[in-house]
Amino acid sequence: MMIVFSTIAAFIQQSIIIYFYDTPIFPVIIIVISTTIFCPLLYSLLSYYLTNFFKRYFIKSKQPFAITATNSPNIHFILFSTFICFILIKGYWLIADAFGFSLSYVQDFLYLSAILLGLFLSKNCFKKPFNKIQSERLIKSIFVSAIMIFICVIFYFASIYHMPIRFYINATTLIRVGRSLLLLILLIMLIGLILNKVTNYYFLKQK
Repeated sequence: MMIVFSTIAAFIQQSIIIYFYDTPIFPVIIIVISTTIFCPLLYSLLSYYLTNFFKRYFIKSKQPFAITATNSPNIHFILFSTFICFILIKGYWLIADAFGFSLSYVQDFLYLSAILLGLFLSKNCFKKPFNKIQSERLIKSIFVSAIMIFICVIFYFASIYHMPIRFYINATTLIRVGRSLLLLILLIMLIGLILNKVTNYYFLKQK
């Protein structure tokens, strides 16, 4: 199902790029924001119909589904991980476009690794069982995590953008790479810390 979903999603993304990004009618930032809002809705519908289509192959039990103390932590962790990953990746690209940076594969890989590391560290925070889906906790934790991480990402890009060595030819490559690497390491540490603390506050502590 994910192979079918990814293929259709890729065609949708390519169609948006071909028909909208090359059109000089609207500024690029408006198109990016619009697609960031529109694509999740379209992908949600796509997931819904694909799940309904493939459920005959997935569902082996006719017993009604119920949230129990056993599956509740995993369900909430999966929901949090899915939405936070999508939002953080889309927001990262949007911020990079706003600063006019062309991202490298190494930088993308390190950012994705930081998100996965943060989720790995926060998995232990999803131990408290619930008898129903905690939508309010999920929304608040995703919103708070995303805002805090985006602030760190903006500071990271702003620091890189305003570095004096960016504009002078006599700056050494070693200093430029060293400062960029240091800021990137700090960003990775902050992402892991933020995800761990926010999920711990909303899903593990007694409130």
